[in-house]
Formats: sequence, C-alpha cells, structure tokens
Amino acid sequence: MQYPKGTKEEQKFALGHPFYGLLPGLFAYAVIWLREHNRVCDILKVEHPHWDDERLFQTGKLIITGKLYKSCAIQQ
Repeated sequence: MQYPKGTKEEQKFALGHPFYGLLPGLFAYAVIWLREHNRVCDILKVEHPHWDDERLFQTGKLIITGKLYKSCAIQQ
C-alpha cells in the first residue's frame, strides 16, 4: 500500500490495494468485508473441519462475493 512519507510502520495496514491506506472510506469498507470473510471462514471451519485453508478461503470468498452482489442488486 502507498502511504505518505513518514508514516510509522505500526500505523500501516496490508489490505491488498494501494489506495486503501489513503482513502478512509474505502479502508473502512475493506475492513468490514475482511472481517465478514473471516467470520464466514470460522463458521465453515467448524462445519467442515477436514477442509484445508485454501478451500476455506475460496469458499468464504465465494460467499462474500455473493453477499456483496446480492446487496447491490437489492438496493438498485
């Protein structure tokens, strides 16, 4: 991510896109979906203990993408 010069290391976040550190609204949006993804993966791990991390991640990603698209379609 891109941060202004002089930003301390402990104040930096790794969310995957360079602009997340510069735009507070986008940062908040990304954090909300990141936490929701982790919550979904925790549920999946309990229901499917034999799944590896990659399968949990990809299934969680699919569920979150569906939730996002559904919320956009309903609002329009």
